[in-house]
Amino acid sequence: MNATALCDFWNVAIQTFLDGGSSVPRRLTPWFDAYKGRGRGEVMVDALPEPWLGRLGPEPRAVFLQLNPGLAVDYQLRRGLFADEIRTCGSYSVWTASWPYQRQRNAVPDPILVSSNESMPSSKFWGQAARFGRVRLKFAQNWFADEALTFDDVVMFELYPWHSRGLTGSVRPPSDFIQEYIWEPIADVGTPIVFAFGASWFDELRRLDVDVLSELNGSNGLGSSVASRSVMIAQARKTRTMIVAEKHAGAAGPPRASEVPVLRSAYERVLGETT
Repeated sequence: MNATALCDFWNVAIQTFLDGGSSVPRRLTPWFDAYKGRGRGEVMVDALPEPWLGRLGPEPRAVFLQLNPGLAVDYQLRRGLFADEIRTCGSYSVWTASWPYQRQRNAVPDPILVSSNESMPSSKFWGQAARFGRVRLKFAQNWFADEALTFDDVVMFELYPWHSRGLTGSVRPPSDFIQEYIWEPIADVGTPIVFAFGASWFDELRRLDVDVLSELNGSNGLGSSVASRSVMIAQARKTRTMIVAEKHAGAAGPPRASEVPVLRSAYERVLGETT
C-alpha cells in the first residue's frame, strides 16, 4: 500500500468512527486482536485511532516508530476537541499533518481520561504531548546535524494504532499488516531511515518481516558511555527500509545529544559492512 492509499483508507475509517461507527475497521480485526490488554492496559475503543502523526509527503528525513498512542482523553472522543478539528480540516491525514499535539489550545477544559472521572490540567496534557514530539525532532536534528529540520521532515507511526492507558502485554500484530500499513507506506515516501526506541522494539523487530543486521552494546564495540545502551540495526526484507532501534535503562526515549554520534557511527559501520 502506498502513502496515498494509506491516507485514503484511514481517512474513510476515521470518518466512519466519527460518524458513530467502530474504531476498528473490519479488515483490521486481526491487527486489533493482536493485543490483549487488561486493567490500565485495556484498549480504549471509544477513542480516535491514531495510526501515524505527521505529514506523509515525499521524502521525510526520518520516521519514528512508537508502540501505541498511549492514554486517551475526552478530546479524542467522537464529539471531542480533536474530532471537531478533523471535521474542520476535512480528513485525518490533513489534521495529523498539522502536528496538532504541538499546538496548545487556549480556553479549553481540562481533559478527562476516557472511561474515567479522572482529569488532568490541560497545561500538563499539552506540555507532555508537545515534549514527546520535540525530543524526537531534536534527535533527528542531531542525527543529521541539521538544526533546520522541522516537524514536516519527520513522521511517527504506531505499531498498534489504538489507545490504552498503558501496555500490560505484548503487542503481536501479524507481520503482513505491518508490511502493508507501515513498511510499504514508509518505503513509498522515501525516508532514508526509521528509528525505534525502547526495549520492546528489540523483541518486536525480531518477529516482524525484517533482517537484523547487527546488535551492538558495551561488550562488543558500541562505544557508548552508558553501560546499558544497546543498538540494533535492521532492514525490512521486502521494502529494504533501514531501521535503527536503541534501548537503555530507565527510559524508552531517544538518547541524549552526546550519544547520537555513537549510534550514527555504529549505523554507518554496519551499513558499510553490508553494502
